[in-house]
Amino acid sequence: MKLATIILARGGSKGLLNKNIIDFCGKPLMVWTIEQCLQVGIENIYVSSDDQEILDISVLHGAIPLKRPKSISGDKASSESGWIHALDIIEKKEGKIDWGLAPQVTSPRRTADDIRKGIESARSGNYDSVFSSSIAEDLFFWEQQSEGLESVNYDWRNRKRR
Repeated sequence: MKLATIILARGGSKGLLNKNIIDFCGKPLMVWTIEQCLQVGIENIYVSSDDQEILDISVLHGAIPLKRPKSISGDKASSESGWIHALDIIEKKEGKIDWGLAPQVTSPRRTADDIRKGIESARSGNYDSVFSSSIAEDLFFWEQQSEGLESVNYDWRNRKRR
């Protein structure tokens, strides 16, 4: 099974400026994902980005940079467009890829063992795709109102004890 690991790390985050390289517990956020992949023994970890600083950091930490064109790097660009662009480049270099691993930069608490288990599931031949997630029982959403923030799915004025 030929695996390509593609980490998408766009430079133009609107919600949190430079989120992919912001310091998270002593290192840039995206480095956690690169290191987890390296711990599993993945050799070719590609980082696709439109941002040179992100690409430079990825190289310093053992990843292979892929410069993503601006046309597929804006707010409305899909992750799929980034993965397809990266796969086109990788397959020209390495030949046909059987599986694409797409770990999210914004999941630094995932472990190398989580990635390893996903790859083992893929190698089993029992699946055509593998997806991982976790339950967030206390995830609350807020909206900006003229008076300030307003909770969408939680009544903070009537907070229950745990």
